[in-house]
Order: sequence, then C-alpha cells, then structure tokens
Amino acid sequence: MNDLISVVVPVYNTGEYLRDCVNSILEQDYQNIEILLVDDGSTDNLSSALCDEISKEYNNIRVIHQQNCGSAGARNRGVQEAKGKYISFVDSDDVIESNMLSTLYSMVEEKEVKVALCGMVIENNKKVSRPDEIVGDKVLTNTEFLHYFFLGSNHSACTSLYHKSVFEECKFPLNETNEDYIFNFEVFIRQDKIAVTDKPFYHYVKREGSNTTSTMRLRVLHWLNHVKYVKETMDNKKEFASLSEEVNYQYLYCNVILCNSAVLNMANSRNDDAVMVYNTAAKELKKHRDKLKTNRYLSKRNRLIGMFVSYFPNLYRIFMPLLLKLKG
Repeated sequence: MNDLISVVVPVYNTGEYLRDCVNSILEQDYQNIEILLVDDGSTDNLSSALCDEISKEYNNIRVIHQQNCGSAGARNRGVQEAKGKYISFVDSDDVIESNMLSTLYSMVEEKEVKVALCGMVIENNKKVSRPDEIVGDKVLTNTEFLHYFFLGSNHSACTSLYHKSVFEECKFPLNETNEDYIFNFEVFIRQDKIAVTDKPFYHYVKREGSNTTSTMRLRVLHWLNHVKYVKETMDNKKEFASLSEEVNYQYLYCNVILCNSAVLNMANSRNDDAVMVYNTAAKELKKHRDKLKTNRYLSKRNRLIGMFVSYFPNLYRIFMPLLLKLKG
C-alpha cells in the first residue's frame, strides 16, 4: 500500500465553501489519505458545525477545534496531529484536481526528494501561475529552484507535498502575514533537490474584499521583514552567491510595491499606518539606490518608480495620486 498522506485544512468562517474543498480532496485518485479539518475558532455558526458533520460521514476525516491562532497556528497544529508520512495543505475555500496528490507522491518517491510542487490556477481570472521557464516535470537543485522562487514563483505552501521530516526544523511563523513565503524559504534552502511540475493542480479561488483600496495596516511590513531576513541569510551563504541578483530583485520589488500600495491608501483616506509603511520602504529604496540602477530583473516601470521614490519621496507622494485622478 502507498504511504499515508495527511491533508491539513485550516478552517475559519468558510463554511459555505468547505464541502467543495473537502469533496475535491476525497475525489483524489490517491486513496490512502487522511483529512484534518482544523477549526481555528470559527465564529460564523456554520463552519464548526459543518466540520463535525462532515467528519461523521467519513472515517478518514478528523476535526480539531482550537481557539483562533490564524492560518499558521492551524497548520502547525495539523502537522502535530498528522499521522501521514507526507503532508499537504489546502485552504478551505479552494479546491484541488483529482490527480494532484498521486502525481506529487510519485514525484517524491521516484525522484527521492522530500518536496514536490505543482502550478496553480487563480480562479478569479483563470490565470495560471507556474515557475517561469520551467516546462514539464523536472528535478532542480536548491540553487536552481531558488532562482525562480526569488523571482516570484511558488511561494504558496498549498502547491507542495512535504515529507513530514521537513517540519522538524521548519514551522509557520505565528501572528505574521506572508507566512507561506518565509516557511517555504526555510524549507527550500535545506533541500538538495526539489521536484517540480508545471501542471496547475491547485485552484486558488480569490474572494472579494482583498483589493488595493482596503485599509493598510503595519502588518504588511512583515513582508519587508521577511525579505530583509532572506537577504541577510543569503548574503551570508557563499554557496548561493550566484543568486545575489535574484535576492536583490525581490528586496527591491517588495519595497516598490509597498510604496505604491501605501500611496494608494493615502490617496483614499488619511492612514497613519500607510504613511509609516511608505516612509519605511522609501528609506530602504534610498539605501539601495545603486542596486535599483543595475538590477537586471527589475522591470523598467518598477526601476523608474524606485528611483523616483529614492530621490524624491515627498514629491512622489503628491504626484502619484494626482496622476491616478487624471487617469480616472
């Protein structure tokens, strides 16, 4: 018999989508699975009850009820309770294709790796997210794979199948945003090889409510803190010296995006957190102005924005909203 795979599903106020999610896991052509529904303190009067209801219908579904800890806490708890040799994560409002687990399992077993991952479909616009330039199924060294990772590919933990042993050293950070990115970074730098397929088995359903006009909070600086940590870590690892351009790219890109998002927030309403985010990111761009000029991966648009902000941060705060109004 094939090895047991544990599928961890954090659940928080997503009752209306939960059955579709669970059904997509139950319909896998890989049969030796257990599903752990981690009810993370749901308050919608549906999710908790539905978790219990579903678990009574199937012998391979377990429910864990806990006080709200966020997605990271729910995933960590699921890993603790998991009995499988391998672990996968599915968000409770997403779905997966029926051959996702069987394909990833075959890859980890045949290629003798601890992590295998696939592409993703973003359902709101049918966009397919794949590692750039990777076609078909491949086994990459960690250096080869991190090239794509730092350029923006495969940050989600939901597209991977992990050997349980990787969680002995790596856990999702609590009370932080962007936790998938930093978790996967810690996992990937510890692997000699990583198996990748460009097939988009995971369907991420982007819901209404996450847009650029929502109020910015200082929590978005977790992203900047993470890329700073990654940059410092990579700068101290001589074996990854060939990736310096990619590492600098993700650092510059993060600061440019934060600046633009903060300006958009300030244009809609007075937001002290957005001002703090803008000032913080603008200072980072000024500090690394030389890299803005030379980084080969940065687009012309982002290079121009970054240079403008690094030289004239106050002027950009005024100019950008006016430009948006003229376009409107």
